[in-house]
Amino acid sequence: MPIYQIYGKDAFLRENALRLIKDKALSEPDLNLTNFYGQDIKADPESLLSATESYPFMSDMRYVVVRDFYPTAQDLKHKALKKVFQDPSETTVLCIVNEQKCDNLKKMENTIDFNSMLEESLKTLHTGETVTGTVVTIGKNEIKLDLGTKVTGV
Repeated sequence: MPIYQIYGKDAFLRENALRLIKDKALSEPDLNLTNFYGQDIKADPESLLSATESYPFMSDMRYVVVRDFYPTAQDLKHKALKKVFQDPSETTVLCIVNEQKCDNLKKMENTIDFNSMLEESLKTLHTGETVTGTVVTIGKNEIKLDLGTKVTGV
């Protein structure tokens, strides 16, 4: 199971990242989506383990979202949380969404820092650089290209 840590001040971008992952992971979101808040997990760590180990229904994957979860190193020593992070389920995508980065989560070996992964995938174009794309439109003063990204370049 991939475990993504998504963080940042902009709530819209955090939610958009969640939606992108959900759209890729789930074919039946209504039946395979579980939401938690960090305070719920701290009070009952077994609930996260139970959600991540449940089998998906009419889909290949389950999708579990935990918001505002800033566990301490001591919290992560709990038997249930150790299992979630050290032996993740193959049929669940776990997304932890915070406004700020949680260093204790980043230290977990199976946690992917979605923000770093996204930044690595973005390419900066420089003047004079040759790019490959599909011409979308040709205007009087510009050419729009589809570079295979989410936006069209001018």
